Amino acid sequence: MQLRYPIDLTIEEYNEQKAWEHAELDHCPFHPEGGCDLARHGTYPRKFPEYCLVPRWYCPSAHKTISLLPDFLASRFPGTLDEIEQPSIQPDHAKARKKRLLFETGDISS
Repeated sequence: MQLRYPIDLTIEEYNEQKAWEHAELDHCPFHPEGGCDLARHGTYPRKFPEYCLVPRWYCPSAHKTISLLPDFLASRFPGTLDEIEQPSIQPDHAKARKKRLLFETGDISS
């Protein structure tokens, strides 16, 4: 299971500060009442766009790992969130630019 790690750092700052070492998981998402012996379970690497480590925990009762994915990384996709979102933004800019150019050249009206 991946949970959001709300952190206001760039990937470079995250690596420089070794922010994965300071990540904390307050309670187990499978057992919010506690008692499952949730334990830190090391890290796993994300290699794209830049190598970084993602902290994770293990719930022995649920037999599942939980990772805290930093805000700048996309869940279930390689790369950063910005890189994933960029293509969805660009078509709108391209349409607006084309419409503006056509209007400026007189090829379309208002």
